[in-house]
Amino acid sequence: MDDGITTTTSPPAIDGPSRQEEAVAEPSPGPNVIDQLAEETGQRRAREASLERAHAALPGVVVGRIVAVAGCQAVVEFDWEGSAQRFPARLAISETPQLDQLCTLVFEQQLLSRPIVTGLVQQADDQGPKVLSSATGIELRCGDGKVVISPEGDITISGRVLTSRAYGPNRIQGASVKLN
Repeated sequence: MDDGITTTTSPPAIDGPSRQEEAVAEPSPGPNVIDQLAEETGQRRAREASLERAHAALPGVVVGRIVAVAGCQAVVEFDWEGSAQRFPARLAISETPQLDQLCTLVFEQQLLSRPIVTGLVQQADDQGPKVLSSATGIELRCGDGKVVISPEGDITISGRVLTSRAYGPNRIQGASVKLN
């Protein structure tokens, strides 16, 4: 009877295994592959356990080093349990860090992978005097005393009591000097 459906049958394989036999006959992963996967899993679990231990043992502040800076983020490197760790970090400071500058780090939610730069470590520098410059002026304040330097070059020193001491001559120079 012709119902419009055509069926075909493939001839039986004369030589070689059938498809089912091929699936069964494929080699299973050898012990080396299984051992390697087990070792990688064990290493991953050991790293995770180490990080979990780190969460509980994090000190208050860690000293690290700035290895890259981009905008308000940096990449920091720090030593943890004898190995160098490198992570992107947020900056909680107003100044821009320099490459290779030491910094202080704290960790958000006690996670090593989430460092925050909280300060920059200043190195002793015997390269000469420090220069502080500003186009808009400089004002130093402490209690009732202050020193103001304007961009025009005017310097005002004010405080409750001013004392000037010198081991050599104490000179006051100017186009005119007014005392009281």
